[in-house]
Amino acid sequence: MGELPNVTSPENLPSLPDLWMERIFRLMENRYGAKWPDSFGGIERERMRQAWGEELADYAGDEIKRGLDASVARNPVWPPTVGEFMALCRPLPDARADFAEAREQMALRMRGEGADRWSRPQVYWAAVAIGNYDLQTFGWEPLRHRWENALAGAKSSPVPEWKAPLYALPKPGEQGVTREDARERISGVAVGLTLKNGRGGDAAEPGKAWAVELLRREAAGESIALVAEGVWRDVLGFGHGISAGDALRSLESRAA
Repeated sequence: MGELPNVTSPENLPSLPDLWMERIFRLMENRYGAKWPDSFGGIERERMRQAWGEELADYAGDEIKRGLDASVARNPVWPPTVGEFMALCRPLPDARADFAEAREQMALRMRGEGADRWSRPQVYWAAVAIGNYDLQTFGWEPLRHRWENALAGAKSSPVPEWKAPLYALPKPGEQGVTREDARERISGVAVGLTLKNGRGGDAAEPGKAWAVELLRREAAGESIALVAEGVWRDVLGFGHGISAGDALRSLESRAA
């Protein structure tokens, strides 16, 4: 198809530019011949072109090119409807592919080397909701419904980008640690040991240390994603109305 024209303010247009639509329709005509106008169901070409342009008004050039390429792969004999074409331009993410990404990237993240790379934050937060232990222990079928629900929950509200956790302590002499930082780290280590030693009730199950980490961060006043606020409460067995401080004190009292 070649380069599509650059449109600086597509949000102000009720339709794709005429040049875009004409090139799309001509390409469809070249590919499908008489079947292209036959697919209009008797509607005149200009009216159909206008309808397509309005439906695709906010689609970018690379998305339209994706749809044009995919339409031939999908059905080289019959042209797509406008709805089918829109879906080809913006395919829905594959939940199973996202699951495979979550397993791989969470395993890398747990090594603490900062090598994990995520396609988008929703996949990361869904992985957090499931937990690394379950991701690595169970396969797609046992976790399918949990994964799909976690992914849907992560998509239901805006989520921020993630920050790589700090796993390693600085080398001696390179960086000082304040008393407050030390107290916070000791608290986190104490809770972590509680989990490992099995003295934390339900929270002692393997794979839930990440939920305690989210709890600790929120209790320390750090802003975390809305979905994460609900996730750690669900995983650790707390109601959504409990404050992070009260939840942390409850965990520490169980460890005492």
